[in-house]
Amino acid sequence: MATIEGRDHVSDARVHEDNSISIDIDEKSPKSNDEAESSPMPKDENSPTPTTLQQERDQNQDINETTYLSPRELSLLTTAFSIATFMIAIDGSILATAIPRITSDFHNLSDMGWYGSAYLLTEMAFQPTFGRIYTFFDARITYLVSIVIFEIGSILCAASPNSAALIIGRAISGAGAAGLLCGSLSIYGRSVPLRKRPLGLALVTTAGFVTFVIAYKTFNSRAPRFGHLPLSEKLLKLDITGGFLLTSGLVALFIALQWGGSTYPWCNPKVYACVIIFGVMTIGFVAWQAYMKEEATIPLRIIGHRSVAISCAFNVILAIAQVTHTYYLAIYFQAVRGANAATSGVRGLPYGMLASTAIIITGFSMTWKGYYVPFMWIGASIFIAGACLLRTLDISSSVGKWVGYQILTGFGFGLTEQVPFIAVQVVLPDTDMPTACALVVFSRCFGGAIGLSIAQNVFLESLKTQLARIEGVDVGAVASAGASEIALAVEPSLLPAVRVAFNSAIMKTFIVPIAVGGIGLLLSFGMERKRIEGEKPSDQEQESLGLGFPA
Repeated sequence: MATIEGRDHVSDARVHEDNSISIDIDEKSPKSNDEAESSPMPKDENSPTPTTLQQERDQNQDINETTYLSPRELSLLTTAFSIATFMIAIDGSILATAIPRITSDFHNLSDMGWYGSAYLLTEMAFQPTFGRIYTFFDARITYLVSIVIFEIGSILCAASPNSAALIIGRAISGAGAAGLLCGSLSIYGRSVPLRKRPLGLALVTTAGFVTFVIAYKTFNSRAPRFGHLPLSEKLLKLDITGGFLLTSGLVALFIALQWGGSTYPWCNPKVYACVIIFGVMTIGFVAWQAYMKEEATIPLRIIGHRSVAISCAFNVILAIAQVTHTYYLAIYFQAVRGANAATSGVRGLPYGMLASTAIIITGFSMTWKGYYVPFMWIGASIFIAGACLLRTLDISSSVGKWVGYQILTGFGFGLTEQVPFIAVQVVLPDTDMPTACALVVFSRCFGGAIGLSIAQNVFLESLKTQLARIEGVDVGAVASAGASEIALAVEPSLLPAVRVAFNSAIMKTFIVPIAVGGIGLLLSFGMERKRIEGEKPSDQEQESLGLGFPA
């Protein structure tokens, strides 16, 4: 057996009876490429050919080409994505506050659930498709097209003359938001080391006040892995059939949830038909994904991973609870407490502000220590406690109560907000990141949409029951008046009783966040106890983010 020293390896070459050579290579004090090329290599009759060593060097070079953005580029990218998430977040916040007024202007309380669900439905349905698009197509163009779609939908919403036009505009905006959210997560994940992603994503989630033009320059940090494929092959890899089956099934599900119990009884054939269509489409989608394997919209290999599956389920739970609070706290302040839309928005700030603060704290802690699962346990527990307190609000609750309860609930929600997004990036390779991020966002949108439908059913059924008990109240007139103008639909002497009826219906709706919060806490104990590996950020990187880490 001959021992051969060459470049940055020590090789054992064995000559077999058929004169073939097998080489065992052990790494030993690797040198830089320049040093390796300048180092002489002793000749030996059993040494590997230059071609073999060149192939090995090229392979190592390809592995080391996983470079990340410089601190300056990272700051620009963080700022650029921040405004995208800020735009999407404020879109939802404005709508939640404005819905009581919108129902009054359009004289249609029954469409209240569609204003939020239409947006979340398309945002959810297009997430897996955008995950594939970001894998195979240019990220810059895809992201900018998503911005255009989002703005078109927003303009249509602003100019909508009736409820139907508003719902259509919300659906278009949701499709654009799907591309923005999926793009922000996948591009940022490819551009930032894993250990620094929690803090970076926390900043992206909670801030942003600059132009999108910055993003166009920094998006070029990574070329798509499949950029060499022709357009026809890229389109085939989008799994259009899977996207159609998924979207069709989800539309049928949400129509059933919107109709059942409010527009039609649950035993109505129309509701049954929608449920059956949803079941058939879901079975077809799962079968198609199994058939397509790695070319599927949602590869079963990814969704079958324990941490990924639990993260997605936890995200569904979290979204159901959060949207219920966001939308129905606004109705509480306007319908029960008599506040206008602007005042209602101000009164709902404690929830969002503490959630944002908790997200920053969580991102900092996960970046510094590397642990993320405990935040699911702590956050879910605090959220449940706050949700229980919110359910005790009534027509005469003090400012201290509704502010304090929101602070507690929002802080608990914020502690858990970022964990699912980080968990899937820890347990999966970077090549699966676009699909994994799309799955997490998909689950968040699915939870939000189904949460609004469930909450609306609970609210309307309870409200109708409560109003029917009040003599002299026209239930139809109150529903047509909307949540913000009930004072115009009833006699002044009956107004206090009507406000109590609204409060009772809202508090019954607030049972939903408590129930799903408990389920989420139980799910979190099934997560893998892993740690984000990597080194702590350097002083230069801390300064580039405007942060100081304790020594």
